[in-house]
Amino acid sequence: MRRAIVLVVLLASCGDDKPPMPTPEAGTPSAEAGKGAATGEPCKGGSECEGRVCLTDVVYAGQPIRFTDGYCTRKCPGAIECVAGESCVEFRDAAGSLVSSYCLKTCTTPSCRTGYICTAAGLCMPR
Repeated sequence: MRRAIVLVVLLASCGDDKPPMPTPEAGTPSAEAGKGAATGEPCKGGSECEGRVCLTDVVYAGQPIRFTDGYCTRKCPGAIECVAGESCVEFRDAAGSLVSSYCLKTCTTPSCRTGYICTAAGLCMPR
């Protein structure tokens, strides 16, 4: 059974043409995809991650959350599913519009990295 989980993306309201915040470093998957840190591992930029995306800050249930030391992930748009041990999570802006979907590490207590907890939804999230 597929679970739908919704996170809200924090958007910066700057008067310029910069992309919404957070801006995970996401590149088009390339020959390098598949090399790098696995989903849920720390990162400073998407180039360090297997899925080419590094999340840093989001809003979840109206509360800002900082992914301490970054969080490697991959996009999961459309019919593309996450691999075993991951769940596709929808990131939405403050108005509820879908911004993007990313794979987050699933867990059972205490399988998350230091500084993260296994939520009731079964996802590794920052404390």
